[in-house]
Amino acid sequence: MAALSDFHFDEDGWVRSTCLHREGLLVLLWEVLQEFGHTEPPQYYGRVSSEGAISGWEARLRVPARLGLFQSDPWEVHTEGAEILSVWDRAAAMAITQFCEQEPIFASYSASTVGFPVRVTSEYSRQRFSLLLDSTLPGHVPALARIARYAAGMLGVCDQFRSENTLYRQGLRTAHTTTQEQTQQILGQSQQLTEQSQQVVWLAQQFSEQEQRIVEQAQQISEQSQQLEEQSQQLAEQIQQLAEQAQQIEELTEQVDDQEALTDHLQDAL
Repeated sequence: MAALSDFHFDEDGWVRSTCLHREGLLVLLWEVLQEFGHTEPPQYYGRVSSEGAISGWEARLRVPARLGLFQSDPWEVHTEGAEILSVWDRAAAMAITQFCEQEPIFASYSASTVGFPVRVTSEYSRQRFSLLLDSTLPGHVPALARIARYAAGMLGVCDQFRSENTLYRQGLRTAHTTTQEQTQQILGQSQQLTEQSQQVVWLAQQFSEQEQRIVEQAQQISEQSQQLEEQSQQLAEQIQQLAEQAQQIEELTEQVDDQEALTDHLQDAL
């Protein structure tokens, strides 16, 4: 039996084990099955499964056929989760529930409790569980006692989960409120950034227009400077022409003076 408790890997990627080395629900299931004539422990299978970007474990639990006087066919339960060991624990709990629903002794016990009132006192509950767990009473069923212990333990676990769930919900509400406030702050900041971006774009557009005006004015000034330079050159040429004309006039004046002097000299000679 120890060899069966080891982990084995199938060709299809399934991890297989009897989980007899573990405790809790897995051992309880095997003990209950033994009480009802099962000679082979249940087999636990698991393999990695992925859906999109999320990966987890797909698990199935197979209970072998029961041989002997009260025979039964093999049956399975299927589940999935994040971790293989927790998934196998869940499969064992599902198998215990299914087995209790199928076995006549558990079904008859459930039917016998239907007539009791819904609201029972804690004293009545303790007495009823005491009768189930008392091995000295006639007709004591060890498997039923184990299931009762399991149910009582599960009730305690449920109470713990209920309190943890309350704290978890309070944490979720606080986180949700904080997230809403942060979202509103982010939206407000985003709106401010959008307005500032629009202002920056408007200023950049104005700067671009002013720069374009400055370039145009600089071009106009350059053209005007070129025109002034051309006009200055023309004025210089005109001044030079006037100077040449003045020199010519001066030469002509000298010639006229010489002619007048010659004329006066000739008149004196005559």
